[in-house]
Amino acid sequence: MSILVIGDIHGRLDLLEELLRKAPSGVTLCFVGDLIDRGPNSAEVVQFVRDGGHHCVLGNHEDMMAKSVLVGGHYFGGGTQLWMTNHGDATLTSYGIDSPKTYYNLRDLGSIPARMVEDATWMRDLPVYRIFEDPSTPLKLVVSHSGVLPFWKVRDTDDGREGALWDRSFLFEECPGTEDLLNVFGHTPLKNPTHISNSIGIDTGAFYTNRLTGYLWPEGQFIGTY
Repeated sequence: MSILVIGDIHGRLDLLEELLRKAPSGVTLCFVGDLIDRGPNSAEVVQFVRDGGHHCVLGNHEDMMAKSVLVGGHYFGGGTQLWMTNHGDATLTSYGIDSPKTYYNLRDLGSIPARMVEDATWMRDLPVYRIFEDPSTPLKLVVSHSGVLPFWKVRDTDDGREGALWDRSFLFEECPGTEDLLNVFGHTPLKNPTHISNSIGIDTGAFYTNRLTGYLWPEGQFIGTY
């Protein structure tokens, strides 16, 4: 089974479509999260992933949206403001909401569009990491949003969850006890996809650079829109 792990899309449906044209037919898709925000087609990217039944892990941007839509209130002391300062307004537009002010009013009235609530519920229930195995390689593939190996021993705790969604401090570190794992992740934009030890970063800043990267496993091949 070949799996194409796809980096942070951030609403760039055009780049996703371009990347998939370059991918081998019949591959299984797994997304590292951050499907939304910044770009113009966040809702459409989410629809593509959901309608296709593709694998996906939770990104910090999906986490912000889910908490804002489903919980509201304070989140990191800022409530929805945290999401908006991370370009959540672009996602609102893709769902037909013209401004954060309109969104606040809709949320207060319990009138957020049903599709948006359904997508936020799907996001809330996404796993923080996924594990895949293939008989052709002794390494198990672990897909996460940011690098999860530094938090592997606590991966199912709140601290491990936050690390795998937000951390940028421990990328590419040697992590004893994870020698049988290959972690492919996004979150931290890199000039080029980077493979160090048993960690591979594939976020190449698609929204800003037009460079969306995928990693084909177990073949070990990078595929990109460049």
